[in-house]
Amino acid sequence: MKNIAFKITNVIQSKAFLICVWLLVTLLLAYYANTPNPRPMDPDHYVFKYPLESVILLSFYYAVFLCVYLCVFHIEWFKKHPYLSYFISSIIAVIFFLFAAIISMHSFGMIIVFIFAVVMTNLMHFVIYPLIWLFK
Repeated sequence: MKNIAFKITNVIQSKAFLICVWLLVTLLLAYYANTPNPRPMDPDHYVFKYPLESVILLSFYYAVFLCVYLCVFHIEWFKKHPYLSYFISSIIAVIFFLFAAIISMHSFGMIIVFIFAVVMTNLMHFVIYPLIWLFK
């Protein structure tokens, strides 16, 4: 059981896995950006233009989120202090969840994909990682 948990941890924390997750989320954002908005808003109150700038912006935010994970789990100092690295990454996960909750008002398909990606990453962080560490 320990060997399986170690392999799963190495796969989840690998650079290639995080890049694949980011690429998948970016492709989903780009796909859902092309669907029409069912509740169009006034263009004067729009934060960004639809759809290219918003895809780039949300993709960048999610890339920052995953880069923090990558740095926290691959820097030697954090490897020596696993509880501190989990605590720091928990703070980042909660901040991004609050950001996703804030932008969820009047959300359309692309924002919903971003929120879903953040929620699934938080689920991985707060449920799967502790279970893996429990069985290590």
